[in-house]
Parts: sequence; structure tokens; C-alpha cells
Amino acid sequence: MKVFKFGGASLKNASAVLHVASIILSQPPRELLVVVSAMGKTTDLLERILTLSHSKQAFDHTLSSLRKYHQEIIEALFDDPASVLAAVENEFTELERELACPADQDQVYDQVVSKGELISSLIVHHYLISKDTACEWIDARTCIRTDSSFREGKVDWAR
Repeated sequence: MKVFKFGGASLKNASAVLHVASIILSQPPRELLVVVSAMGKTTDLLERILTLSHSKQAFDHTLSSLRKYHQEIIEALFDDPASVLAAVENEFTELERELACPADQDQVYDQVVSKGELISSLIVHHYLISKDTACEWIDARTCIRTDSSFREGKVDWAR
């Protein structure tokens, strides 16, 4: 099995996603695991949103910019983007719930910042499906368990 990991710069816009997809599509699908980072500067923006939220400052403009950034990539990639937009919008809805959560700041950080990878992976997965690629989206949170040391979680190898 081959494992390909694509970082944020390699997924920064629609043409970059097309390039990543061409690399993936050139491989035998049953022998490939693909891991993706958040697109472009998504993690930086999520951290900025979180900082603003914790300091009780308005973050709506930054959140709207992040949402628009992903929508533009989706609209450039898909002839019919409705299902992808809906899946990504679900993640943004979850993000807003996490930001409103009164939980420990480090726990909220982990939940918020991980949205970047979830959104990116959904977009890449839907794009590959649109190209009639047999692939399965797997939520890494169902495969890897960590302890409750938020922001510094250690893999629970026994689980």
C-alpha cells in the first residue's frame, strides 16, 4: 500500500486540487491511502477565528471569508456543486457550534482546527467520486484515538 499526504499548499485552489487529483488518479486505487491537510491558509484562519471568539471579538467576517474561499474552490471544480456545498456547509455549522461551546479552550481548539482537514478531505473525496473513482472517505477520528491531553494528545495505542 502507498500512502500519499498532500499539504495545504498543494490544495490551495481549484487548479491545485486538479493536480492532486491527477496524481491520485494515476495510481491503482486499491493500493492507495490519501491524507490531506487543510487547504491553503485554512488552519491560520481557523486559529484567527478561535482567537477572536475567545476574546469576545467579532469573527463573522473572517468566517465568511473562509467559507467563501472553500465555496469558490468547489464551484470551480464541480458542474453541480450542490451536494459538496451541503457537506461542507455541515462542517461550517459544526464549526459554529464548537465556537459557541463553553468547553476547555484547548479542547475547543482541537475541534475547531481539525475542521480544515475535514473540509479539505470532503472536497477531494467528492471530486474523485465525480471522476468515477472508486474511493471511500474515512474519518480519521474513527481510526485513531488519543488521550484527553488536548492540543498535545497522545495516541492510545491499545485502543
